[in-house]
Amino acid sequence: MHIRHIIATAALATLSASAMAATATVSVSLDVNDIVAGLNGFTGGVQGSPPFSPPFNVALAEGDTFDFTIDFVGSQTLTINAPTLLWAFSFADLVSAVDGTGSLFLLDTSGNVLHTIGPKTDVEASAHFGQFFTGGDLAGLPGSVTIGGLRYVGTVNDYLDPDVTTRNYANPAFFFNADGFTVAVPEPSTYGLLALGLAAVGLRRRATRG
Repeated sequence: MHIRHIIATAALATLSASAMAATATVSVSLDVNDIVAGLNGFTGGVQGSPPFSPPFNVALAEGDTFDFTIDFVGSQTLTINAPTLLWAFSFADLVSAVDGTGSLFLLDTSGNVLHTIGPKTDVEASAHFGQFFTGGDLAGLPGSVTIGGLRYVGTVNDYLDPDVTTRNYANPAFFFNADGFTVAVPEPSTYGLLALGLAAVGLRRRATRG
């Protein structure tokens, strides 16, 4: 009877923790011209608000999920040649080792998923959350990757410091290592031609319906 009571109590605690888990959804924009070559020793990187916008501040407790999307402005793209590390994450207000599981999605300019990396579980002993995706994690990628944004989705499994049960995150970042990279920013005339093309399609459809 006593054993059954212990099992029932443990099951209730698990259900309670699951019910309390939350998802912090954050979407920011980034101008690819703000990506800096050689930042912090990486091939390319960018950090902070700005250049990411709008600013955010979210709390992640144990069991919570961080759903973090970086959308490149307009139809801008970033081409990464032979990537060996991809890392989209956010710094926190406290230093604590954190066990987490996450996946990285590489997006096109419409927000559609081009490539999925992960899931990966690891322990990060620092003031940030978001896995490094390196080596074999990137095995399925082509030699050159062109993206219009990224989305990282990760769950905090456990803060290993017993005094830390939650952290606040407000400092986004994106870093990568590769043989090189290029950015592409459509000219204003491109947007004008696109608008004219869409308008022409709309006129044709109206004429057909009439």
